[in-house]
Amino acid sequence: MGKTIAKIVAYVLVALALVAVVGLIYKYTNGFNEDFKTFYVEYNGKQILTADNKLTLENDETYTFNVKYTFDNEKTEPKDYKVKIIPNVERDFDYTVNGEKYLYSKTGEITAAFNLKKEQAQFLITIPARFNLQTALQSIYSGKNVSVPSDAETNNPYPYRLVVASYNGKVTYNIDLKIVDAGIKDITLNPDKIYFGGENKNEAPATPTERGYNIEYLFSGDATNLSDLSLEGATQAKAGEIVSYKIIIGDSNYSISGMRISVMNSTEIVEIIETNGVYSFTMPQGNVYVWIYFEYTSPQDKTMYAIEYDTLGNGSLLSIDLDCPDKAVAGETVTLTVRLKDLSDAFDDYYPVEITHIVLNDMETGEEISDLGAGEGSFTFTMPETPVTIMFYLMRI
Repeated sequence: MGKTIAKIVAYVLVALALVAVVGLIYKYTNGFNEDFKTFYVEYNGKQILTADNKLTLENDETYTFNVKYTFDNEKTEPKDYKVKIIPNVERDFDYTVNGEKYLYSKTGEITAAFNLKKEQAQFLITIPARFNLQTALQSIYSGKNVSVPSDAETNNPYPYRLVVASYNGKVTYNIDLKIVDAGIKDITLNPDKIYFGGENKNEAPATPTERGYNIEYLFSGDATNLSDLSLEGATQAKAGEIVSYKIIIGDSNYSISGMRISVMNSTEIVEIIETNGVYSFTMPQGNVYVWIYFEYTSPQDKTMYAIEYDTLGNGSLLSIDLDCPDKAVAGETVTLTVRLKDLSDAFDDYYPVEITHIVLNDMETGEEISDLGAGEGSFTFTMPETPVTIMFYLMRI
């Protein structure tokens, strides 16, 4: 009798163990619909276990994503993971950078626009207070004039893709992102089956008509070394209101060469009126960007010299994102900011490179003037009395 009871207990334990195993497999295969997931992402207390997801985030907020491996415990040494944000395209479009056309799907990584901070077992995304395709692309082309078609976001409701991969690349999650102004935060996983989130608020958020539209002032043109500059003007206004602003330039060598206003998701033309140094316009129905272009006129006793770029080694200027003036006065301090692009999504045969050396050469003789350093970041040099070439030495890694 005792042996019989022991056998029954053993069978029950085995059955319970099998149920637990089946439950575990069910959980980490999305109901037996996908391969077993040894790596997953957790957001807002919910596990992301499907390969393709959609997520709506709100601007001016920070979001935390935890990354976990299924069989890890407190004593397990943390494994690495990969995370980046790239364009997500439903209907591709061209945008311009200083008048030159680029295809959005070929832009490469746009992680920098999201202030992404990667930690050992989690990463954080901080969305700026004013965020859209225009500002996102503007942030990765610092100091340059970026123009995005007015219907780009309408045609691409989820224009960004968050890609999170395990350390070995065997498990990857694609999370398509939409950024909104309203108080809506939801995640849709496997849309026909699972819905997480949604946020109910006692009071409906104020509409743009009630709170006014945003105004952002952007400086462009030859303004790299213009530091003595201030602007006084409203940053928000309701449609139909008169918006006035004033620009104070402390350097007599700089002047305003032009202005224009672009209205988000609209082709509307807004006229700017100038009266005794004060500029004004009528606020349209939509957020606006006030573009202010500057021009530098060198003093008669100073000559400006050209600055050009070139590469040596395994790579080209396509691999580098540069922010540097194309000319400067002899004796002036020039700042060069450089970072490498991730073009793996743009070219099938792409391989990563690193900058092993940055050298300032005399453009006319080819002789080296100074060694600026290596890697990514900001570098400075004093402009000599000659045109120069900044040479980047690239090495495949």
